Amino acid sequence: MRIGQLSRETGVSERSIRYYESKNLLQSQRQSNGYRDYDVSDRERVKIIKSCISMGFTLGETGSILACTLAGQEPVPLCVAAHAIYERRLQKIDEQIDILNMIRGRLLLMLVDSGLEQNNLKQPQE
Repeated sequence: MRIGQLSRETGVSERSIRYYESKNLLQSQRQSNGYRDYDVSDRERVKIIKSCISMGFTLGETGSILACTLAGQEPVPLCVAAHAIYERRLQKIDEQIDILNMIRGRLLLMLVDSGLEQNNLKQPQE
């Protein structure tokens, strides 16, 4: 399939697909006219890349996660390398949540100390 079709079917821009290819996350064959030709399996590969990026994984981490799939291991259950990457990402997210909760607490104290009416303050979700 050509890059335009892959783009439409995955919701990923042609520019991003070319970028993924430049980072060796994706490979295409070249047709005689120079157009990129992608395999049907690349549709799922692009969706996995898109999902990984949306969860904050780096392209390097995404490549390691994809390697599990290439090795014939599905993302669930995770291969050992992907499992470690997921654990590190969860740790970073937990650290970010802690920082945001600290900032939120400081802002709440500033509002309370200001003595102004406090409308629309929501309790944090846990």
